[in-house]
Amino acid sequence: ATTIKMSSEEILLSVFQFCAGREFVNEERAKNLIESATSRAKSNSLTQLRIGNKSYDNAAAQAIANYLDSLDSNIDVADIGDIIAGRPEEEALRTLTIICSGLKRFNLTEFNVSDNAMGAKGVEACKEILCGKSLKKLYMCNDGLSAEALVLLASILLEGGCPPLDTLHFYNNMSGSGGAAAVRDIVRHCPDLESFRYSATRPGPEGCLAIAEAIASVTKLKRIDVADDNFGEAASLLVAEALKHQPQLEYLNLRDDAFSEEGFVCLFDAIKDSTFPNLNFLDLSGNEMSAELVLQFSQCFVQLNKLEQLLLDDNEFGTEGCLHMATALSGLVSLNTLSVCCCEISGKGAFVLSRALSKLPKFLKLEINGNALVERAIDEVKRFLLSVGKIIGDLEDNDEDGEDDIESVLAELEEEEHNDKDDGEDELVAAMKASAI
Repeated sequence: ATTIKMSSEEILLSVFQFCAGREFVNEERAKNLIESATSRAKSNSLTQLRIGNKSYDNAAAQAIANYLDSLDSNIDVADIGDIIAGRPEEEALRTLTIICSGLKRFNLTEFNVSDNAMGAKGVEACKEILCGKSLKKLYMCNDGLSAEALVLLASILLEGGCPPLDTLHFYNNMSGSGGAAAVRDIVRHCPDLESFRYSATRPGPEGCLAIAEAIASVTKLKRIDVADDNFGEAASLLVAEALKHQPQLEYLNLRDDAFSEEGFVCLFDAIKDSTFPNLNFLDLSGNEMSAELVLQFSQCFVQLNKLEQLLLDDNEFGTEGCLHMATALSGLVSLNTLSVCCCEISGKGAFVLSRALSKLPKFLKLEINGNALVERAIDEVKRFLLSVGKIIGDLEDNDEDGEDDIESVLAELEEEEHNDKDDGEDELVAAMKASAI
């Protein structure tokens, strides 16, 4: 297919968007907003509708629907996130229904209905859009979606064949195991899925297995965010095995997942086999990673030569794990950001890590707050990183009563530099003698 590139001006003219901040919108205000948005965009070339972050009453929603009905252009992207805040349930559901009725004649490829307290009734209100077979990207984050709501969503999407989704995002929905099972059923019918988010949904043990099975059912994922899902041992292993079949993966977020040691070992084996040559973002924070696990992880750094951001916050690997990491950092040639906040790291670990990071060609920023750095260690680490043009994040929450071991590493460094100087002088003398001969 031929890709048509648009200039920034053409893109702006193709977007119908309401400006100003959050507000309650009645019919009169809606008409004013429509007039203002129309003056900025070309009505015959509109492709995107973005009217989120305002709360519409039913009359305002009808004014918007009437305007949509008058358009000659084809809207293919609709963002109606956060449009019913503060409205009584009946009015809110009616607003969703009216807006969706105005959009139903378009062949939408992208639909964002996030940040609406909609539940199962809201899913039903959006049915005319959700049953469309042209949808490729669907965002339903922070929508109060229960298991019942996701079961209903699955039935709507799958009736008559699932649309060709390449993006499916759910976040902060208390959907439980039943919801996770419904999402698994959707994913199984999305062979072209590239971006999958199912985070902070409290799926429970059975639900975590269902999400692992969902990941295992597709092979084209580029982005996976399953943070805060508490996988545990069985689901961790299944997720790790499923990841072995995602060669296009670029972004992986396993933060706060109670990922098991066995799961990590399986994941690291996949990395060693160069399974993820394009991975550029990895978050393994909040999983109780030990120093031994960090050692195993560091042994596959060389296979992560496109990794740009690595987040390992809230783990317990301490200074020992930090030193393991420092010895292998040279393999992360594309790394620009490392975050190791709240990992029980002392001044010695922080300083050695900082020196190792400074040698990476693309490195920019270290986040190391919430550790056991005494004031002298903070000063030395900050001074060093700033002297080599790097950025260091906030350091206000470090433990002043931490182990004061910075002097030992500074002494070792001074001795090392002295020895290097002596070796250099010896080499110079030898060279001069050779030249004289």
